[in-house]
Amino acid sequence: MRRVAVVAAAALALAPGAHAAQGLPGGRALAVEVSLSPSTHLFGDAVVARVDLVADAREFDPGRLRAALRFAPYSPSGGIREERRSAGGLVHISYEATLRCLHAGCLAPREQTALGAQEEGRAERHTVRLPPVNVLYRGADGLETILLTEHFPPVQVVSRINTSAAGASIASVAPPPPGYRMRPERLAVLALAAAALLGLCPATLLARALAAAAATRARARARRLERAARRRL
Repeated sequence: MRRVAVVAAAALALAPGAHAAQGLPGGRALAVEVSLSPSTHLFGDAVVARVDLVADAREFDPGRLRAALRFAPYSPSGGIREERRSAGGLVHISYEATLRCLHAGCLAPREQTALGAQEEGRAERHTVRLPPVNVLYRGADGLETILLTEHFPPVQVVSRINTSAAGASIASVAPPPPGYRMRPERLAVLALAAAALLGLCPATLLARALAAAAATRARARARRLERAARRRL
């Protein structure tokens, strides 16, 4: 609230007709306010980030003053809009960006269950904290110094998927690793070895062994698909 009052007072100082000698409250030479709107949004919706920087031009050269902005995991859509105004010995620098996040960085992490990482294990709300805003001032040597650091308020991202209602219908459909008492390939090798030992027709036994191996694989695949289908019910 104190920062809001400072920037609001600066806005009055910058208003047309304001007294030329009016400065920041409390004798300050620099003030910054940051905001995110809305503070809660659905996944993929736009968020507006705004930074208001007010400085006493008698203390700081406005041309050397800037705010370093980072918005991860969000990305600015349409770039960052910057506006500078000056009056009454004050300079007001504002930055505004429309942000969107369309990747897993704005989703709650998946929880591990007995079946592995499942989508229904995600929380429906996830709190995201953006990197802080650094107010930089470039000195005569060209090096920039951090004058102020301000943090964006946290923002809540709400999932568009009602996991409590969807239940297991959105669970991972990846089949579990197959399990066999004896792998089909080994069964085929043993069948061929038995055929050689018995001196029977190799071609006939090979065909039977391959058919048996194919049938075993088909049954195993069917079991895996059924398990996956059961998870989706």
